[in-house]
Amino acid sequence: MAVSNSFCFQVLCFGLYMVYVSYQNMMEALGGGMGQQHSSQQFAAVPPKPVLIIDENFKRVHHENAENLFKPILEADYFLYDIENLDDVEEEGEYANVKALFCKLDWTKQKQTPNLVPRYGDIANQQWKVCKNDVSVSLRTIVRKARRYDEANPTKVHSLKEAGFIYHESRSGSTLAANMITVADPEANRVYSEPLPLSNAAMTGNEKLVRDVMYMLGRSNNFNEKRVFYKMRSTLTRHMSLMPQDVPWIFLYRKPEEVILSHFDPTEIDKIVCLSSRNKPHKHEIEMAAQFGKEHESLSQSGICAMRLYSIVQSAIDEHNRTKNGYFLNYESLPSSVW
Repeated sequence: MAVSNSFCFQVLCFGLYMVYVSYQNMMEALGGGMGQQHSSQQFAAVPPKPVLIIDENFKRVHHENAENLFKPILEADYFLYDIENLDDVEEEGEYANVKALFCKLDWTKQKQTPNLVPRYGDIANQQWKVCKNDVSVSLRTIVRKARRYDEANPTKVHSLKEAGFIYHESRSGSTLAANMITVADPEANRVYSEPLPLSNAAMTGNEKLVRDVMYMLGRSNNFNEKRVFYKMRSTLTRHMSLMPQDVPWIFLYRKPEEVILSHFDPTEIDKIVCLSSRNKPHKHEIEMAAQFGKEHESLSQSGICAMRLYSIVQSAIDEHNRTKNGYFLNYESLPSSVW
């Protein structure tokens, strides 16, 4: 059944009003100079020049043992952990010249103690001495070769079943939910928590790029692994339509004022996450500000955070009404609602 306008008003709109009005004074009390644009990086350092670079036609190879280094990607020993060169990718049609970075990762610690390495990027950080010796190739070419390899070698590599997506408002229990799925069956479940390559692909709006990235992320040479789950960044709720429509998803939410407040750390007021898009707001945030008769650039800091949250929640409601394939879970229902 579709989510009603009454539900939207009671759960969301009143809370946004509380955020926009009640916390204006609190934001001003914290200081008007906060909210410098903050970019969150998943990796601790920029990797050095890759040991292997192959272009779209496999003509440019910079390593005497190129074939030996290329082999682990096809055999699913190396994992896709980032993509680059996305500036020219358009929303429609084919993409070109996207570079894919791979490295060998050990998932053992994440599967056994996901609370210590909750994000996909944390796995690479924990193994940086190994991961810095990465392999860089053309994404479009490696996907084509991987598909052919997988078809020819079904006893060596298989594709994990896409079992679910976790979306959220942020600070609403998504990491707990992802970790619970991991420990529920660590041998069978692979959980990507905010994987950088999928995040970057989704932000281009190119569905072909998204699906190719997911194909590479979902390959495994461990036949005990059966399923793959993705916990997405909160703002990627606005890109849900790019994901496979037959895969179920959950959306975690809590009281809007609690979400906004949880972002405010008076000791780090220049790193408030909900203000990160202040200088380049998403089109939905601009449109929703207009619904309140406001120009986005004229909004206060609390107003910017409110519009960001409004945009995320409304995107989840719209997708649910369109596909009927999602579930809304209240933060206060955790952890029992996940089980």
